Amino acid sequence: MHLLRRFTANAHAKAIFTTTAALATVALVLAPSALATTPVVVPAGGDFEQTPLVYSTQATCGLLCKIAVSRQAEGSNHYLHTEYESLLGVIGTDAGTATITSPQFTWTKSTPSAVTFAIERRGSLSDLIGINSGVTFTVALVDETASTTTSIVSEELSSSQATFAPLSVSVPVADIADGHTYRLAIGESFRSLLGVVGSASVDVDNAGLAITPSPATPSIGTTSLGTYQNLVLFGLFLLALLIRPQGIATRKALARR
Repeated sequence: MHLLRRFTANAHAKAIFTTTAALATVALVLAPSALATTPVVVPAGGDFEQTPLVYSTQATCGLLCKIAVSRQAEGSNHYLHTEYESLLGVIGTDAGTATITSPQFTWTKSTPSAVTFAIERRGSLSDLIGINSGVTFTVALVDETASTTTSIVSEELSSSQATFAPLSVSVPVADIADGHTYRLAIGESFRSLLGVVGSASVDVDNAGLAITPSPATPSIGTTSLGTYQNLVLFGLFLLALLIRPQGIATRKALARR
């Protein structure tokens, strides 16, 4: 009788372990879909590796300066290079502006849980660091659906940067709305004054928005299965139902012996 009880207890424990392991496996499979938080990087082409470029560029300058934006390469890596030059150095402001505009992207999910803008930047500015001379760097999120523009970055570049340095800025999640179409607009404004003859350049690479979707709720048809935690609780409830009949049957069998 003791041997039977030991055997029955072992079998019962194995049943519990097997069922629990199965439920844990199901939970792990369902967890990624229930709590999907992998950021989506938009728009495409911000590494400037595609040919032709999917980003568009535009450059304007006064009569006494010139400015140009071009795709450059260092080894296998490509980036956008903006070159500005003041031609005559006469008294007055020689202003030039370059605008780099991304392709469109449309957000088709609910309000995200996090949004981050990232870019890598370097610059050679020594000739334009002085009184009323310098470079202003801006990034804006253009909502083409709502016809609005939101500033993400606006800063004065005060020193040269010999190597690419990362820049990361959090963006309010409310700025990304379901069904809206957007673009990124990167601006580089150069200016020189007081007869300074000089040049400057700014390079950018790996630009984009990392948008983290809100955790999704898995569903079958129109019936929600609830959160991941609820799925685990429901599984434990099923486990209790499976174990209880086995315990009753075991006690009856032992009582007959």
